[in-house]
Parts: sequence; C-alpha cells; structure tokens
Amino acid sequence: MVLGFGAWCLLATCRASARSEAYDPLTMDFPVSPSQARSAVRDLVGDPEMNLRIRDVSLPDDFSSDLDYWIDEANGDHCFAVGAEDGWVSSWFNRIAQRQLGEHETEFGPSSQLPEPVLVAMAEAFAAAHYPDFTGLNMQQPYPGYFSWVGRLSANVWNLSAVCMVGVDRWTGEVHTFLRRKPLPVTISTTPLISGASAEDIALDYLLQQPDVQTAFVLDNNGYCWVHHDSLGGQRLVYEIVFVTHGDADYTPAMYVAELEGPEPLSAVLLVAQVDALTGETLGAYDVSPLGKDEKGARPPSNVRASHRRTLPAAVTPNRAPFLLVADANGPVGCMYPPLLLDGKAYLYVGYLASLKGGEVKWKDGQAVLTLRGREYRLRPGSAEVSGGGEMVRLSGVVRNLRGRVYVPVDAFPKLAGLKAGYDAKSRTVHLTTGRKRLAPAPAAD
Repeated sequence: MVLGFGAWCLLATCRASARSEAYDPLTMDFPVSPSQARSAVRDLVGDPEMNLRIRDVSLPDDFSSDLDYWIDEANGDHCFAVGAEDGWVSSWFNRIAQRQLGEHETEFGPSSQLPEPVLVAMAEAFAAAHYPDFTGLNMQQPYPGYFSWVGRLSANVWNLSAVCMVGVDRWTGEVHTFLRRKPLPVTISTTPLISGASAEDIALDYLLQQPDVQTAFVLDNNGYCWVHHDSLGGQRLVYEIVFVTHGDADYTPAMYVAELEGPEPLSAVLLVAQVDALTGETLGAYDVSPLGKDEKGARPPSNVRASHRRTLPAAVTPNRAPFLLVADANGPVGCMYPPLLLDGKAYLYVGYLASLKGGEVKWKDGQAVLTLRGREYRLRPGSAEVSGGGEMVRLSGVVRNLRGRVYVPVDAFPKLAGLKAGYDAKSRTVHLTTGRKRLAPAPAAD
C-alpha cells in the first residue's frame, strides 16, 4: 500500500527526523552534485547569489524514501531539501517566518487573523510562482482547510504526484513552509470502472473483517479518485474513503461528534481505506487519527453517516505475500503492486521491469509486448516461454494475467533485463537490485 493525500498532509505537518550524515565527497557520489543541488535552490528562490552550504545528507529508511541533500542558507534563515538523484527541491523552510509564527500564536488571538480567502489567495500566489506549470497542471485545492494544491485531471480525478503544500502565518500571510512533489505524467486509465458507492461497500467489508474493528461508519466519501505513483514506476487509480472505526460495538456517530467537539483525544480510529477504481481490489487502510481533531470545521459533523455494525466473521489471516526489497536499502518498498506467491513461486508485476529499464509494456493480440532496449519480448499468459529478438527465453514459471495485469516469475528480471533478483523462501522476501545508487543502510543496533 502507498499512502495517499491524507497521509501526505499528515506526514508534511508532522515530519519525523530522518537519519542523516555529514556530506563526504570522498565516499558519497550521487547523480546530482552538491553544486547542481545549490543551483536548483537558487533557481527556485530566484536569487542567483544566495549563499548556500550543504549541511548533511538524509539516509533513506527504504527504497521509497527520498535521498536528499539538506542545504542551509549561510546565515541560517532558510533551509531546503534537494533530491540527490533528481535535483528536485521538495522542501523549503523559512526559519525567520517560523519563529515569527510562534510569537504570533502566543501573542495574538484568532480574531486578529487575516480572513481565510485572503490567506488562500496569498498561499496560492506563492505556490503558482514556485511550482512548475502550476496552471498547465490544473493545480486546485481538493479540500478546504488545507493550503494544498493538487493536479486535477478531471472532475473527480487527481494526480497525486503533482502536489504542493504552503504553510502561512495566519496573522501576516508570510510563507514559512513550502513542500512539493515532483509532477509525473499519468500513463494509466483515469476513467473509474467502479463507482464511489461500490468502493465504499468494498471498503466496509474489508474494515469490518479486521479483528480490532467492531463498528465503522463513513466520515467522508466525496467520490474522488487519486492517481498514485510508487518508487518503482507503478501507477494506480484509487478511491480513498475516510472511516471512523472503533473496537466497541456500541460506539455511535453521536459519540464521535461529542468527542470531536470535546477536549479529550478521540477514542475512535480514523482510517482511510483504499480501493482500486478500475478493479475493485482493496489495497488496505492507513491511520490518519492525528488529523482528527484538526478536522473540526474542515469536515463538519454532518458528514458522519451510515453506522455499520460488525456483521462479518473475524478475518482469517491470509497467506502473507513476500515483501519486495532492494538489496542496498533497509526495508520493504511501498509498491502499488506487491509481489505474489503463486504455486510456490514468487511473481513480480511486469510493469516494474519496464519502468526500471526505461521500456514499455502494451497488450496486443492476447499477450503482453515488453519493449526493452529496442527489443520486443512477447509474454503470453499460461506460457513459460518468452520470445524476443529471435531468441526464446524459458522462465521458471508461466506468465500470469491477473485482473488485467501481467505478472512474471522473479527470474524474468535477470533473464530479460539483467537486473539481479531472487526469492528467499525462508524469509519470504524478494530481493531486487535496481542499479540506483543508495547510501548504505544503518548499522544494526546492538
């Protein structure tokens, strides 16, 4: 499962400190040099003379995390995070404005804040000036109450790679924080085949089978679909539906509203369930409970509806799918299409093979046509033989077509693309080496 808009807002406002090390030019060699990273910051800020220094380099916890230079203005007034692999400036913190915000929150009351429309206009003007092709990407606010803009593809479909968030001082309108994702092209269908109402039913069935959920009711289902992008190049069209869940079968919407308006923390758990809008598959659910109290006003209590008691039996623990790991990272990749274990063999989504090697996959005449380095490979479901370039490659298992997606045995990655890959049955782990330069993982704790 890959986290969506709600989780991104949560992580953006509650940023955890990542492990970092001082930059060492003798041992650290990345696609983007420190000089190029500093130039990217100067271009974003619009100050070619800005005096910048590399503070340190963040160490990713897993393949999905960013490998960043952290760059400070020499006088300490501004701080930036720049991708060491793509040169994208993802974070900009104005420390002067952050200190002033703290003073204003202490000294002034809400009555002296600028009107919300004024603040939105100021934040949007800043975002438009500092996010590439803001107008062309049709950047709009999906939710009131968040100073965030997302690329809108159609009435109810949003591109989650094109996102930016602006933090403003509500008393002055000064921008203290600017976070942004790098926009990526959308290559999948953006026409849902599952309705929002059907997705809600699917999600409820899934949640009510979790052992710690005795009751669940919908907090928000506005019919939005989000195009998710993962770190291996996968994309998926997903509904995200917000539910209030509780371990007490007698918990009611009225009790939730009372807690929301009261001084105590919520006893309920707010979960965002994800459902594939093309296939109806449930991707899982993630917790946004820390945002619950902040939602007051943004999601009025009238949104709470349709209480559902637990009517399904306790879930049977499924056969665990293997985790996809990258050899030189610390943890599992957050991928949209996890590995599958079929007939004792590990399978991977063939789209990852294409995206990691700059190729493409198309469906033609009942088979997948994989193009890599100018050579076409034909993968026919049910067959273990792959033809390409006048040669025949035999895989360890047959090609599978599952819900319109083609999966291949792990050995297809080295045989067709030269990527190191293997499956460890004991740990139920797929190991995949992509060739990307990453920092060494953290040493194990004693």
